[in-house]
Amino acid sequence: SFYFEFNPILRVSDKFSFDYEFSYTLRNNDKGYSGRSSDSIYFGRRDVKYIENSLNGRYMFMNNLSLSLSVRHYWSVGVYDMYYLLQNDGYLLDLNNTNLGQNFNFNAFNIDVNFSWEFAPGSLLNFNYKNEIVAEDDKVDQGYFYNFSSTFKQDQLSRFSLKLIYYLDFQRLKRG
Repeated sequence: SFYFEFNPILRVSDKFSFDYEFSYTLRNNDKGYSGRSSDSIYFGRRDVKYIENSLNGRYMFMNNLSLSLSVRHYWSVGVYDMYYLLQNDGYLLDLNNTNLGQNFNFNAFNIDVNFSWEFAPGSLLNFNYKNEIVAEDDKVDQGYFYNFSSTFKQDQLSRFSLKLIYYLDFQRLKRG
């Protein structure tokens, strides 16, 4: 395995900061689950690569009022070169010259925007917007930038949420 991470943080002012994170993981000859048929479970030996890029920013209007933005792309690609059959005793039986075609190419792109307001001690109002794109196929011979751009051809899923948390001080109510 090989792992590398780069994560600079920039604080522009007391109110505004952002950070960028890049991580790269490479696992050669990794053994993992590859699929199943009606009564058989298959594992495989594979080379897996993970790349993640994310950019996060936060602006504090006041100590109790903030807006944050997070943009993230995650790419994982796996190429199998050998397959095994899981035996009842937990051991793996080598399946010589078998190609089950389980290579994978997975992309996820997310955007999150969060507005948070603490309007009383322990009481919060959060508004969140999330946009998500997921793409998965078995085309493992494409590069990072091809995968990144082709992810945007997939359907998007957008969600809005509003959450209100109100702290009720029972002791104070009891006295009043």
